[in-house]
Amino acid sequence: MSNSRLKSFYQRWLNREEAKQAVADDLKELFAEMKAEGHDTKAVRAAFRRVAAFEIAEKKEKIEGHEALVEQYFDALTRDTREGGAE
Repeated sequence: MSNSRLKSFYQRWLNREEAKQAVADDLKELFAEMKAEGHDTKAVRAAFRRVAAFEIAEKKEKIEGHEALVEQYFDALTRDTREGGAE
């Protein structure tokens, strides 16, 4: 591996570490603000996680519903071919 390639990997890693720290700092500030306004941050975090899980499940249901509809259309379009007949 060339020296310049290794330095490139290092720089990319460093950039991501800095970005990760910036996000952590932003979240710390956000929850400090909520706490200053009297919110129970532990309960808020739990509620946030629950809402996020619900939204993920909803998206998954939509995708599964879409896939089921695609499967129905596929079956209808290929039925004659599978049954050995043609219209």
